Amino acid sequence: MTDLSLDLQAIAGIAIYIGLALPFSESIRKIRWRTVASAVAIQFAICLLLLRVPVISDGLGLLNEAVAALATASRQGTSFVFGYVGGSTPPFAVTQPASLAIFAFQGLAVILVVSAVASLLWHWRILPTIVRGISWVFQKTLGTSGPAGFAAVANVFVGMV
Repeated sequence: MTDLSLDLQAIAGIAIYIGLALPFSESIRKIRWRTVASAVAIQFAICLLLLRVPVISDGLGLLNEAVAALATASRQGTSFVFGYVGGSTPPFAVTQPASLAIFAFQGLAVILVVSAVASLLWHWRILPTIVRGISWVFQKTLGTSGPAGFAAVANVFVGMV
């Protein structure tokens, strides 16, 4: 696909998403379309920053490598503790490798480790500072209230915890 078709697909996706949300609104007349347009513009600006600014995209790459290393270490730990149900080599011939992954022993371990790291970052006041900063940006640009912006941003970081 060309860049133009991907851009058109992204714009169509946003329009469809907004169109699907409209029927669930209590009052379509009360929607602040300026706020919606501002939020979409901010989303595009964040995407451009994350994808086109080398320092930021390199930082995200490093963060991705750190999370991948954390996932690998979790897999190694679960395979050590739980044996083949935790991801180690099974003592039998595997006929369906896709069925070998056991969520309780392999998937949950990664979720627990990431939630523990998120809890530590919250305890050390790193995540609250980031969340408060992004909430302030939302408050200034979109006109949201402080608690609503804080809840929306905090949900991104600790929603699954």
